[in-house]
Amino acid sequence: MFYEAMSRGLDAGLSLSRAVAASGGLIPPGIGKMLEETAAGGHGLERVWEQEPDFFPESDRRLLLVAGTTGEWQKIFNLLAQFHRTRTEVLSKLGMGLAYPVFLLHFAVLIPDLSVVFVDGWFSYLFRVVPKLIIVWALLGASVYPFFSSRGRETMAGIPFVGHLFVMQDMSSYLYLFGLQLEAGIPMLATTDNARSVLLLDSLRDAADRFSSSLKAGSPFAAALKGSRLLRDQNAVEYLSSAEVCGKLPEAAMREAETQRQRFLGRLTNICKVVPLVLYLVIAAFIALKVINFFTGMYSL
Repeated sequence: MFYEAMSRGLDAGLSLSRAVAASGGLIPPGIGKMLEETAAGGHGLERVWEQEPDFFPESDRRLLLVAGTTGEWQKIFNLLAQFHRTRTEVLSKLGMGLAYPVFLLHFAVLIPDLSVVFVDGWFSYLFRVVPKLIIVWALLGASVYPFFSSRGRETMAGIPFVGHLFVMQDMSSYLYLFGLQLEAGIPMLATTDNARSVLLLDSLRDAADRFSSSLKAGSPFAAALKGSRLLRDQNAVEYLSSAEVCGKLPEAAMREAETQRQRFLGRLTNICKVVPLVLYLVIAAFIALKVINFFTGMYSL
């Protein structure tokens, strides 16, 4: 909420201190004043971390340091707001898409064996359904685990179609920060180190390190980018390489970041449509199996 409020305030033309005041108390006292003091030169943000070490996540601190260095507070707060908004949107879409199928899944597990209550009692009923519920809850937990765990994200990143979702989200943030710093006149080697801080996937962090190391070793931009495999879309690699030759790399990087973000949202929408259908099929198959077993038992009598 604080990032959203700051982004809107700065976008409306407010100064940093007035944007903090307009945020309506979403930030602890004293931090706003220190942010204002660092706006000119980018020094002193460490005092903010010392006073409120838990307010800003570690991944956000590097971005705020970049804002202090470049003076691009509005764009950095917009990036932070967009990052957290996207994460909330992912969880919201998945939650809304899965709510009804999950309800039906519990219904399908609990109802078919309810007749056992009248024959053998509640204990026998619970003995039958609890193991099934544990399996359902384990599967549901495994489905949301990647959104809260770096190890889970790494595992999901290797799965076709679904895994690329995490890659696109990471690369959108990386490319935007990379282009923003170049536009502000920061040397490319420094931009690669700063932009790496927004990457959540270890595989992409390793690729960013290879990209940075190649640049430091004197490799041309195009060769370093292609060799690092940081960008898996060869069209994007060619696009950025051409833009670097033409001197338009900052604009091209931020434009590609927006492209990656739109692809991410499009794929997320498709996944949220497909997953409930898969669950419906599982539920239908489970109910059909129960019906078949019921009639098979009747005919055997």
